[in-house]
Amino acid sequence: MATSKFPIEDFSNHIMATDGEFSADTQAKEMLNNFEAWAMILDDDGTVVWEENLPEELPRHYSSMDIAMFSRWYLDDYPTNIAKRQDGLLVIGLPPESVVNYYFSFKAQYIWPMLFGLTAVFCINIFLMIYLFIRNARRVEKAMAPILRGIRHLSVGKPVHLEETGELAEINAGLNKAGDYLLKKDNTRADWIRGISHDIRTPLSVILGYASEIEDTSSLPEAVRNQAGIIRRHSERLKDLVADLNLTTKLEYSMQPMQKQSLDPIELARQVVSEVLNDGLSELYELELSKDNPGKNISIFGDQVLLNRMLNNLIRNCIVHNPNGCKIQISVGSNDYAFKNSQKLGQ
Repeated sequence: MATSKFPIEDFSNHIMATDGEFSADTQAKEMLNNFEAWAMILDDDGTVVWEENLPEELPRHYSSMDIAMFSRWYLDDYPTNIAKRQDGLLVIGLPPESVVNYYFSFKAQYIWPMLFGLTAVFCINIFLMIYLFIRNARRVEKAMAPILRGIRHLSVGKPVHLEETGELAEINAGLNKAGDYLLKKDNTRADWIRGISHDIRTPLSVILGYASEIEDTSSLPEAVRNQAGIIRRHSERLKDLVADLNLTTKLEYSMQPMQKQSLDPIELARQVVSEVLNDGLSELYELELSKDNPGKNISIFGDQVLLNRMLNNLIRNCIVHNPNGCKIQISVGSNDYAFKNSQKLGQ
């Protein structure tokens, strides 16, 4: 509407009448220029008594019918806006096609049906939006389930293959590529470790053989035999490290089957201590095996080979990191709190 464009009430305050003569101040003229508008004041007879920027083609006198028509619509092609003054009727004309004036009228009997229809349409749109939101949320949730499952598989190193269809096809394709990359990387790593272990095994066996032969040759000087013994021990240590690396790789990629069984920890510790002593333990080291709860039967469930290797490595680490000798204590016992928790975890 024109009334929302031109501040006609404010404009009227800038038009002054003195002894029947009208004049507009500078601010009023600036307002007209800013809107490219014109203005006129009509007296009670419809005659123009004041004008500003009024187009030449417009008449200077209007009948009551003319005033009634352009007060709601247009004066020729000019959208009009009017305001009543004590000294006449102020008319503002705006540029053609700058404002559109419409006049609407409805029968009273149609008002309530129309309001009811608009309310019904609004409510239907709200319910439709809620339905579409819930449906899309369920579809996304359904599509996310295999993605989350694939992420869990990736976190534990399992292969992943998702269907590359649906709304989240790009994410599925990205996870498939990531899974293929990680699987290829793990396979490359495992192959590299196996290759290195195989390449080291042959020269290491030669070093161990010659070192043992030199160490056992009594005709050689003692210093030479001692040096050969050092070479042999470090070679054996290197051999154990390679074996541990292979074992770790096999366990990581589930290539080593776990053979779990019920074991006696006292007997397991005795076997390990015996193996260490039989390998020729130096007099600088003292091994002590004890039982915290004598007379109490203790059993554990696990892989005997792996547990044997773990305890053996722990003892040999004590020897390696204490070259000046030390006392190594191996104690076997049970903790009731740990036993109860293990039972809960097993349930």
